[in-house]
Amino acid sequence: PTPVTSVVATVSAIVAGHEDGNIFVWDASGSSPRPLHSFSAHKAPVGCIAFIPTLDCIATGGGVRNRGEALTDAVVRLWTCTDFRLQQTVPLRGARARVVHPLDIAEDRKKSTARAACVAISTDTRAQRVLQMHR
Repeated sequence: PTPVTSVVATVSAIVAGHEDGNIFVWDASGSSPRPLHSFSAHKAPVGCIAFIPTLDCIATGGGVRNRGEALTDAVVRLWTCTDFRLQQTVPLRGARARVVHPLDIAEDRKKSTARAACVAISTDTRAQRVLQMHR
């Protein structure tokens, strides 16, 4: 495998993003020397990764390095934690995802038990830096 570019822990696994765009999922207990699962997440390096507990998924951002990669891989992708299937792709319109971070926000301030699945995404291009919130 290529060098690790990002890492996140879920409830039962360690998920590592690599420079070649691949993701490797390891058992958090360390009981197996082999990954439990691996898949290709991006053509560009995995620039950031986050666990979103309210959705039981991970989010990965393509760490685009050039204009060509920005046109094809400037996205954040959401993957299920049960079988790591792609659930959603959020286009970033040429921007590079620097940070993906889950937010724990109450749906209704009076009912603090209902939670919204929100993600903050920090992106940048040559011209600007932006913080986006997606629900």
